[in-house]
Amino acid sequence: MQLIKIIFIALFVLVGAVAVYFVVSDKDYETVQSDTVDQGKAAFESGQYEDALHWFENSARSGYAEAQYRLGLMYQQGKGTDRDDAQAVRWLTMAAKQGYAEAQYQLAGHIEHERGTVKDDQKMVGWYLLAAKKGIAPAMYKVAGIYADGRGIEQSDSEALNWVLKAEAAKVPEAEAYRQELVSRITNKARAGDAGSQFLLAMMYHESRGVAFDSVKSLQWLRNAAEADYVEAQLRLGKVLILGIGTAPDDREAFQWLLRAARQNSAEGASLVGAMYALGQGVGTNVAEAEKWMLIAANQGVLRAQTNLGILYAAGKGIPKDLEKSIKWLKSAAEAGFAEAQNSLVVIYTLGFGYRESDMKSALYWLGKAAESGYAKAQLNLGILYTRGIGMDRDDEGAAQWLLKAEAGGNARAQMILGLFYSGGRGVGRSEHEAASWYRKALERGDMDAAYNLAVLYYNGRGMERNMIHAAQLFQKLAEHGDAAAQNTLGSMYLEGQGVEYNLAKAAELFLAAARQGNTTAQFNIGNVYRRGDGIEQSDSKAVFWYRKAVEQNYAPAQNALAYMYAEGRGVARESKRSMELFKAALEGGLPVAGQNLEILKKNGVGYKLITTQVDNSVRAAVLTQMPLDLTRWLEMNWVPKLGIQADADRPSARDKSFLKEPLNQHPRDLSLAIPVIRTDMPALSGST
Repeated sequence: MQLIKIIFIALFVLVGAVAVYFVVSDKDYETVQSDTVDQGKAAFESGQYEDALHWFENSARSGYAEAQYRLGLMYQQGKGTDRDDAQAVRWLTMAAKQGYAEAQYQLAGHIEHERGTVKDDQKMVGWYLLAAKKGIAPAMYKVAGIYADGRGIEQSDSEALNWVLKAEAAKVPEAEAYRQELVSRITNKARAGDAGSQFLLAMMYHESRGVAFDSVKSLQWLRNAAEADYVEAQLRLGKVLILGIGTAPDDREAFQWLLRAARQNSAEGASLVGAMYALGQGVGTNVAEAEKWMLIAANQGVLRAQTNLGILYAAGKGIPKDLEKSIKWLKSAAEAGFAEAQNSLVVIYTLGFGYRESDMKSALYWLGKAAESGYAKAQLNLGILYTRGIGMDRDDEGAAQWLLKAEAGGNARAQMILGLFYSGGRGVGRSEHEAASWYRKALERGDMDAAYNLAVLYYNGRGMERNMIHAAQLFQKLAEHGDAAAQNTLGSMYLEGQGVEYNLAKAAELFLAAARQGNTTAQFNIGNVYRRGDGIEQSDSKAVFWYRKAVEQNYAPAQNALAYMYAEGRGVARESKRSMELFKAALEGGLPVAGQNLEILKKNGVGYKLITTQVDNSVRAAVLTQMPLDLTRWLEMNWVPKLGIQADADRPSARDKSFLKEPLNQHPRDLSLAIPVIRTDMPALSGST
């Protein structure tokens, strides 16, 4: 019976506890407590302190932070009860631990002045900092003074300045005067030779922190600190000299300051020195020294140095190529989340470089991480793999999405490929007009293939009104940068006065330049020019020379032309057998006129038909059409070390990529897969031509 009674009581208690839990945890609990506090505040404002104390205490005992804070203030001020600092501290502590910022500030004051608790500088600083970070203006001012004096925390004029500026912005009355006093103190310390203060003052003038911006004074104080062997100043001065901030760029002096920092065990300095040795920037190229300094920085965990070292070993220029070392360092940086290293791993795992088998599983793992982090080159690479179904199913829509993300990150190659997508309706709606728009965007970033494709659209009148002048302008700029296909097309335009003034000599010059670069159509065209003597001294032997160059590439129009030269004995001995072989080869190569010439050769040898000037007027689309795709020419990674500072993006040569002002980007690819278009204007040539 006694046991049953005990069980009954236990169940009663349990049910009561559950009921209390649901009441307290009900969604209206916060509202109830807030109403209670509001009643307390109303009572306090009307001078009914005892009633206010009652309302605050009821809610405070239920754990409501604001009530605990206000109850603490009642005890602190002796309102509605005797003043009791110990009780004030008790309730303020409860609220402060719940993150109530005003309570944190008040509690810090009690600790600072030993009211109701023992003095503890570390606890005081901790509570003031928490309150300041949550926007309590008086706490900001207090924290400034604490950092300036070094009470319970490491002294720091820089942090003191940061907090007093925040307090001043928050309209704390005393903050302006204190900021001026602090600036004066920092300046005096700097004038007295304190290197840390000199560096701080330099940064203040550069960033307008507490003083007006002054690049001259900033550089002056920075030099003073650097000369006093203050490592941070040496690093900063080196970067300033590279970027040319407030002074003329000077890579040589920059290198010297960075080297001084590196010799003082600065990991960042070692990383920068290594990169400058590798690039030959500010110092002669020395890959062995680059490797030495990069290793020092990489072993100290500098991700940029680890990545540069991986690139250095992968390139194998100046030091033995070592793919295993390359992967080791790139993987170290990749595992730390460095997207550039992740992307470089992707390329190495994908290509193998003959040292190891392709590892698409690892490649796709790292590519996903780099692409998701927003690294544009990785997004481009992922788009390319989706486009061609490499390591995954082909997915044009997925490819387009990744290319759009890469484009948003400023990747010109992605913009160019998107132009091809719109031209062919791959993953997006088909629109030559949109294609032209994307080519223009890539062109603005200096992409040569986009410039070529846009020129082709102007030339053909696709996606826009045909405009030979615009086409010629683009081909001209490309030709000046050594683009052989553009030289050939522009030569044909000079030959016919399309978009440019008729000029046979200029046409011959352009054909010859392109032919010397191995452009097959240009070799054929310059052969025609020498045969006819158009704008150049006529020479059958030179015509034969260039025809033969094109024939080596099984170029049907050149086979047909060389067959004619053998048939007529022009530039070579007359040889009907060889002529017949070449006409047959041209016919098999898809040139119908060669069949007619073959019949002429067999009959009377009069009236041979030759093909006139040829141009390549198809857009460059190897990324979509090449079988198999040469990934070594398309996957993007950084093949040279980088400094890892703004200089990589902000130096004038990199900043201004206007197509008409700066040289085009020279991309390490031969992207020309243009299909030759044979013109139909084929004059009949007699044997005496």
